[in-house]
Amino acid sequence: MQPSTNRDSVEMHISHTHALPPPCLIVGHCNCNIHCIAGGMPTFPIARRIGHPYQNRTPPKRKKPRTSFTRIQVAELEKRFHKQKYLASAERAALARGLKMTDAQVKTWFQNRRTKWR
Repeated sequence: MQPSTNRDSVEMHISHTHALPPPCLIVGHCNCNIHCIAGGMPTFPIARRIGHPYQNRTPPKRKKPRTSFTRIQVAELEKRFHKQKYLASAERAALARGLKMTDAQVKTWFQNRRTKWR
């Protein structure tokens, strides 16, 4: 076997797959800059994390402030909850309009209230 050039060795390393044995099984065969272990697979330096894993992420968006409902709104929601634990979407939309709240606020209020009720 003729000695391989540096370019050939790099191509062999690039062509390594997990399914086929690597061509570097012959000791001293490889003359590229990638260091091979005894099995012929190239080794790479272990990347170590520095700091907390969430430290490098982008900062989260500002949290929406807690919504405070009026006493009248809470009283109406409680009255409706005692009559009916679950609202259909049309009922929820009508109640939200009557209380000057959004559909999502009424939905969330009922979800939270059911959790408290259980």
